Amino acid sequence: MSTAPNFTMATPAPPNANLAAATSTLNKSKEYVLSVLAKGKPWAEMFDKNAVSKPANLGEAVTRMRKNSSYFKLNYVAIILCTTILSFLMHPGSLIVLALILASWAFAFLAYPGTVEINGKSFSEREKIVAMSVLSFVLIFFVTSVGTVFFSAISISLALIALHGAFREPDNLFLDDGEAQSPINPFSFLPIPISTPAVATNV
Repeated sequence: MSTAPNFTMATPAPPNANLAAATSTLNKSKEYVLSVLAKGKPWAEMFDKNAVSKPANLGEAVTRMRKNSSYFKLNYVAIILCTTILSFLMHPGSLIVLALILASWAFAFLAYPGTVEINGKSFSEREKIVAMSVLSFVLIFFVTSVGTVFFSAISISLALIALHGAFREPDNLFLDDGEAQSPINPFSFLPIPISTPAVATNV
């Protein structure tokens, strides 16, 4: 006769502690996002109608996109964020699923920060992260439409960014030669230093 598996979890943290931890995390995330976006260039400069022209050829379009992406990178991040948020607001079902997934992460790691035992076998925090990551990946990309909505938002964002980068003349931007020629690091706005591969030059 089979028996149901026994689940043993650490004593959940007090509700006030959980609420305080969640609130602190949300506030820090909000402050960080706002501080990053505040460092972007003025939107009036980004959408200067006097600096809009059709590129002469594909090479010029690529050069413009490279320079504009270096100068307006934080503005482009804001466009991606706004497009993603609007896409999920237009698909409330996917938004609810995403909220439930985030809530499950909060429950697993804020309500029960300790180890989990199933039939006498202990699972560490790292193993919990792996299990939750796999479960979230399956739900997002194979069970629900969250992945489709997300990739649609990213595709629309990249199309808008490419269109702006190709038609916005970068000649009047204060972009020095070193910054223009350096490889673009899309993570340069993050506090964690992430290096980009060096570009070999012929002497």
